[in-house]
Amino acid sequence: TGGIGTAATFNEPSGVAVTPDGGTVFVADYQNHRIRQISVSTQNVTTLAGTYYRSWAPFADGTGDAASLYSPFGVAVTADGGTVFVADQINHRIRQIDVSSRVVTTLAGSGAVAYGDGTGTDASFSYPSGVAVTPDGSTVFVGERGPPRIRQIDVSGRVVSTLAGS
Repeated sequence: TGGIGTAATFNEPSGVAVTPDGGTVFVADYQNHRIRQISVSTQNVTTLAGTYYRSWAPFADGTGDAASLYSPFGVAVTADGGTVFVADQINHRIRQIDVSSRVVTTLAGSGAVAYGDGTGTDASFSYPSGVAVTPDGSTVFVGERGPPRIRQIDVSGRVVSTLAGS
């Protein structure tokens, strides 16, 4: 749940990303199926996106808690702090969250446990776990657990390609 400092609770926080100014921390709250946002100055913890896993809706794009994530593992934030990228591990997708509107969309991934380069939802991932974003926000890098590969996504065209691994 949200709260101030130690009053907030997490369930297996996995990925952490910090805005360049150090003012905001984003956390992949793995077992709560949420992305949390922490204001460093106030220690206020809020939910940016996601809701507790619902077996009937483990995946949905949407706004805030209307979006469904399934065990998000990694997070990355753009240099301007405006966009968070998420390795939505069990949904086998890379998600994008607009921080100001809290709108969650699928950047890439079909949802199938598979490997395939392609564009947007025509590409496939197998347990994406880590994400990083270039300072200009144009490229997202993804670490995949099985089989282990490093993939890259051109954000503007949503084109996924394999950078390394086999």
